Amino acid sequence: RALAANPKIVLMDEPFSALDPLSREQLQKDIVQLQKKIQKTIVFVTHDMQEALSLGDRICIMKEGKVVQLDTPEGIIHNPKNEFVEEFIGNRGRTWYQGKSIADVLPLDQSVQLE
Repeated sequence: RALAANPKIVLMDEPFSALDPLSREQLQKDIVQLQKKIQKTIVFVTHDMQEALSLGDRICIMKEGKVVQLDTPEGIIHNPKNEFVEEFIGNRGRTWYQGKSIADVLPLDQSVQLE
């Protein structure tokens, strides 16, 4: 229904929060494929840093309704703007992301070339 009106931007507010891990992973893959097909901007609201890192090509971290950092996943991990962002990412997010390239994290089409 949300796509019937052909919006330029689709907002998904915590769409995977109540799902078991296997269903969550499959639906994340499905959403990535859907986004490629419909070529729409999808804004995901999530508190799950791993989810943000794996689905987003840009991540916006907010505190008290204000943008603290807007960056790529790599930028968020390697150059947190302040202590809040660093704590928000946490060791779990950093450890999960460590050693991966953006191509490893984002489920990109094989035809996409990263620089």
